[in-house]
Amino acid sequence: MLFRSNSYFNNPRNARHDTINTDVQYYNANIFPKLYGYDKKDGQWIIFEKVNTFDHDNLPITKFFPLFAQQIFDVFEAIRDLLQWPDLNTFFTRNSRTIDQELFFFFTDLLKYFLYQTNFDNTVLVKQKFKNQIIDYLMLMSQSPLLFRYSKEELRAMIEQELKKKGIEINLTADISYLIKRLVNVSIWDAHEGNFGYRDIKNPSKPWESFVVIDYAM
Repeated sequence: MLFRSNSYFNNPRNARHDTINTDVQYYNANIFPKLYGYDKKDGQWIIFEKVNTFDHDNLPITKFFPLFAQQIFDVFEAIRDLLQWPDLNTFFTRNSRTIDQELFFFFTDLLKYFLYQTNFDNTVLVKQKFKNQIIDYLMLMSQSPLLFRYSKEELRAMIEQELKKKGIEINLTADISYLIKRLVNVSIWDAHEGNFGYRDIKNPSKPWESFVVIDYAM
């Protein structure tokens, strides 16, 4: 997989590949494929670790980020009656998309939203933004008649009240937190399925640790 060579080789922090593979700000906990070598003379080639890739019909977000997916499903079930929604499978499989495909689009939007607009030193704000993202996402997906009777703010307040009544608390899940913490200060502009991949899962209890960002805008 080739990075944009001009921006890559013109970055003084990338002068040595061993620095790239150990510098926490650049190469954090294997979130990027390991770099084995590159053309130090002309900057024409780069050799990376081989990883598996996704395609449009193979976006297993529920497999690699199960806590994230379950959080969304729990919120959905808690407010389903309030917003007069259909069953979960019908709700998430409209327009011939699978649940994983729908969640993938939300997943990429969520990454960009947090990476560019969140102060991670403020844990209360981080939690609130994550909660708002999930609620807003479900409202956007919905075709509930309540959307025409209440403002977005009023409907969000109703949803939060319903969640509180049912004891559902929205927290930044460990799998999404793992990824976001390792992508802070990195610009993910081109977040499509071809720019993400995965290694073979070594720890079945933490499949998200096998997720890899293959390409991104520097």
